[in-house]
Amino acid sequence: MGGGAIQVAIGLRVAVTCTWSTTPGNLVIETSGVLDDRLTFSGPAEVPTGSWAFLASRCLGLATSHPASLVPRRVSVTSTTPQSAGLASSAALVVAGVGAVAPDLASAEAEAASWRIEADDAGRDVGPMDYVPCVRGGVSDVTCGPRGIERVDALNWPGEATLVVVDTGLPRSTSEVIAWKRRRWEHGDPSIEAYLAGTRAVHADVRRILTDPDPDVGALGDAVSRAHDLLRDQMGVSTPLVEDCVETIMRGGAVGAKITGTGKGGCLIGLFDGPPPKQTLKSLRGLVRRAEVVTVPAPGLQRG
Repeated sequence: MGGGAIQVAIGLRVAVTCTWSTTPGNLVIETSGVLDDRLTFSGPAEVPTGSWAFLASRCLGLATSHPASLVPRRVSVTSTTPQSAGLASSAALVVAGVGAVAPDLASAEAEAASWRIEADDAGRDVGPMDYVPCVRGGVSDVTCGPRGIERVDALNWPGEATLVVVDTGLPRSTSEVIAWKRRRWEHGDPSIEAYLAGTRAVHADVRRILTDPDPDVGALGDAVSRAHDLLRDQMGVSTPLVEDCVETIMRGGAVGAKITGTGKGGCLIGLFDGPPPKQTLKSLRGLVRRAEVVTVPAPGLQRG
C-alpha cells in the first residue's frame, strides 16, 4: 500500500556461509537453530520454489566474490529468528545470503536484490521495507513507493528502553495475510480506510518522538499500543492468545505492546522503560513457547 514504516533492527540473527568447489556435485543446504534441516539437491535449479531453501539458493546467483569456474556445494544457515512470525525472518535470511555471496554491494543494492529474490523469484506478496533494518541496522523511517524504497531516514532509540519479543507459536503465512488485506483495501472495506488513517497518525507521532535526540519512552509506548489497537479493531488480525499476552505485558509494567508483522499469529513485542520484571517474563513463558529480551537497536548486515 506504500507510505512510511518505522523499522527497528533487533538482536535476533541469521548467519549464512557458502562453500564453493571446482568439482561439480550435489548442493547441500542445511540449517541449525530455529530451523533444523538438511536438504540435498543436484543443483540450485532443483530447489522447490516455496521452500526456505529456495530463498537461500537464489542468493547464489548473485555471487561476485568467486570465480565463475567454482560451483556452490554447501549453504549453511544458522538462525535465532522465529520463522513466519512477523519478525522479517525471510528478509533476514535473504539479506544474510546476499551478503555472503556479494559482500561488495552497497546497502541500497543489497536491499533491492534481496527484495527481488523474495518478491519476484519466490513470488511472495512482500513489501521492500523489511530489508532495510536487516541491511542497515538501527532505527529508521522507510518510505516506499510502487517501485521500491524511495527514502530512508535514520531515527533515534530511547537508551533506557527495553524490548521483549514474545513468540506465540501460532503459524501463519505472511504473503497470504498481506494478500487478504490488499483484497479488502481494493474492495473499499471501510475498516481498511480507518486503519490506514489511524496508522498514518501513529506513524507521524512515532517519527516525531524518535526524531528527538532523547525520545520519550512513555510517549513511544502509547503510540505502540495505539498501533496494536488498530491492528486488532480495524484489521482483525489479533488472536485470543495475543490479547492474553498483551494484557500480561501491560499488567507486568510495560509502557506499550503490539503484535508484529501482518498479525494473525506469530510474535508480539512489549516495550519497557528499563529491564522487564522477571515475573513478567515468567508469566509470558507460561503462555507461549518463547519470550526474551532482545538488543535494540541491533547492527545490520555484517559481512565477512
